[in-house]
Formats: sequence, C-alpha cells, structure tokens
Amino acid sequence: MNALSQIETDRVKALLNARFGLDGKTLSSGNLEQALRQRSAVTKADNIKAYLERLSGDEAELQNFVEELLVPETWFFRDVLPFECLRQYVCEDWRPRTNNKKLRVLSVPCSTGEEPYSIAMTLMDQGLDASRLHIDGVDLSRSGLAKAAEGIYGKTAFRGESHQFERILQRFLEQKYDRFSVKSEIRNMVHFRHANLAAADFLANEAAYDVIFCRNVLIYFHVRAREIALVNLHRLLAPGGLLYVGHVEAAIIAEGSFSSLDSFPFAFRPIDGDNSQRSNRISKKTKVVAPRPADYSYRQTIETRDTTSIKTIKPTEPVASAAGESDEELLRSAREAANSGRLEEAENICTNVLAKFPVNADAFCLLGLISRARDDISSAEKHFQKALYLDPQHHESLVHMMLIAQQCGDRPAEANYRRRAEQAIPAGGDS
Repeated sequence: MNALSQIETDRVKALLNARFGLDGKTLSSGNLEQALRQRSAVTKADNIKAYLERLSGDEAELQNFVEELLVPETWFFRDVLPFECLRQYVCEDWRPRTNNKKLRVLSVPCSTGEEPYSIAMTLMDQGLDASRLHIDGVDLSRSGLAKAAEGIYGKTAFRGESHQFERILQRFLEQKYDRFSVKSEIRNMVHFRHANLAAADFLANEAAYDVIFCRNVLIYFHVRAREIALVNLHRLLAPGGLLYVGHVEAAIIAEGSFSSLDSFPFAFRPIDGDNSQRSNRISKKTKVVAPRPADYSYRQTIETRDTTSIKTIKPTEPVASAAGESDEELLRSAREAANSGRLEEAENICTNVLAKFPVNADAFCLLGLISRARDDISSAEKHFQKALYLDPQHHESLVHMMLIAQQCGDRPAEANYRRRAEQAIPAGGDS
C-alpha cells in the first residue's frame, strides 16, 4: 500500500469528523495510515482506494477502523483525587440531602472498565450497597466495552502502591495465576453500553446522574462536537450534581455552564439555565491546548497546540538534545510523561529545555500543569505567571490562572484573567 496522499488523508479525517466528532488536527497522517494498513489487510482490500470506498459506505467497517485508533491506557484508581472527591461528595453532600434515593453515576468514556469499577469500589467502601447504586459505563469502543463487561485484567491495570493493591485484591478481586477478575458483586453494579458523547441524542432517555466522570475526551472533539457534548453533560447532570473532568479540560468546562468547586478545581457543578442560554454560552468555547491524556488516548502522537492561537517566543534555532530532538519534541515527550503519571520525568525534561532556552512560555506552562497535578497551587501560579511574563497572550496559562483565582475565591482576579483569555483568542480560532 502506498503512502496516503493529502486528499486521502483529508477524506479519512472528514469521515471521522462527521461520524464521531473527532477533530482532524488530533489525528496524525502516519497513524491513520497504520490503521488503514491493518484494516485493509484484515478486509483483504486490493488497494487503498478500494478500502476507502468501503470505509465511506460501510458503517460497521468505519467502527472497526476507529477502534484501530482508540487505544485505552487506563488503570484502577487512576489519580487519587477524583475518587477522594467522590467520597467526600457522597458523605458530605449527597447523603445529607437525600432519603433512600439511588445514587446514579456515569463514567464516559469508560474505556475497558477500570474507572467505573473503581467508582463502584469507592462507593462500597462508603457503605453503599448495590440496591442504592446505578453506575453506567459508556464508550465508543465496542471491543473496550466487551473487555469491561468481562472484568478480567492483568497486573498493568493496578499501578498504585502495593498496599493499596493488596486491599483491592482482598476485597474486590479474584486471582487466577496472573489474571485478576472483578468479583461479580462489583461487575453487576456497572451497566456498559455503546454511545457517542458527541451525538445529539446521547443517552436521550436516561434520567439525570448525580455524578459524572468525563475525563480526557473533550479535547479530541472538534468545536461543534464539543458544544454538543457539553450540552449533553449539562442535561444529564442533576441539580447539585458533580461533574469531574481531566486536569487539562477544566478550562473548557469553566467557560461554560458549570462552576468549579473550591476544594476540587477539576470538579464542577451545573449552572442553572435553559438549553438556549447554555448553547449561547457554550458556543463561546475555544480550543484549549493541553497535554496528551493517558487514560483514553489515540495511537498517534497528538499535536496538542494550535500554533495559530499561540504567540509564544521561539528561539532562532530549535533547542536540540543529544539525540537531535528539538525543544518542541522534548516538550511533547514531557506532556506524554506527565499524563502517564511520570511527573518527575516530565519536570526534568521541562527544566532541561529551559536551561537551554529560558524564554519558552510553553515549558513554564507545562511546569504549572505538573504543579497543579501535585496540588501545589503556589508553584503552579508562579510557573503560569512566568509563562505570561514571556507571552502575555498565552491562552492556556491565562485560563489556568483564571481557575486558580476562582479556586482561591479571588473574583476580581478571576474576571481579569477571563477577560484576558477571551481577548487572547484570535479571530477564527474556534473553527
């Protein structure tokens, strides 16, 4: 099979855009070609043209193709903070204001099931039994859902400290050789289903949820798909409910019909308002440049920054490592390390970049994100401020400074950073 032409690449991206809401800018040509080669071989297509013809008219094959791009990278209790937030919400908020009500929780995307099962385990630890729980796990990948329903995992699905794994193993798992099966009482609490968050009819007939986990998927959607997804999330979140998103998506959520919790900056509550008001607010969303998320990633390297919206100062010659990597390549590696939980490695890469080129606003911004992941707000603020000193229009840093101000209750500063972030968006930046 010959290399993809630009026309063929654009054709495939258009299909993924129209059917799944994926932003073509997050899809690299190399990995599209890899997925095309794999599916072309499986379907015994004569050539690329023949396979593309089939892809355009065969819904089932289009689903198979997108699953070649979807590579789940997740594990049980990934990040401690979301589950601590869930525990606190149930104990201090939901329980006191409900009377024998069933707690409804949505995990989207749920990938291969580790997140919704972790949710079920957390809630069982708080004394809730199956009769008071309804947990839905929703994903675009049918193969991922099949594995989730099976509930059998290898050791790589458990990456916490050993004592935490031992506790999970003793209470919630059954071990057979090197495989671990989620006990039936936990599996039976979670209902898995196939659906697309960016579809207008997403879970249209479902009652509202008290808690929604929606981590690291919005950044892959094009603008219109993201608007639809946000309307869906608002519709499905009960009044007083909790929406938990990925660290890099907080900026998207904060500019819409949600307000963040002071104690958990990546947890949000819905702002009341009718659908038209929400749509008007959501239509102002902009692309938020972000590190590559790890718990639901695509095979290809994600180009995380839209260079048309960034005015970061660049060196005359890109900084290169001994291996010949430029500063942009190094920072891409740092983002990947950070989102895989290797914060120290990511920090070291950023430090090395800044040692060679001390006026890289992107590096300071990434250091700020790493500090936020560590809950070190003071250091995060300093790093974001350095990025803004170098580039006063650095949109991502402005948005995160807005979130920090909101978390600290500094409303004037929050309004100032919000205004500056809006002004930093270039014309046409949302297209």
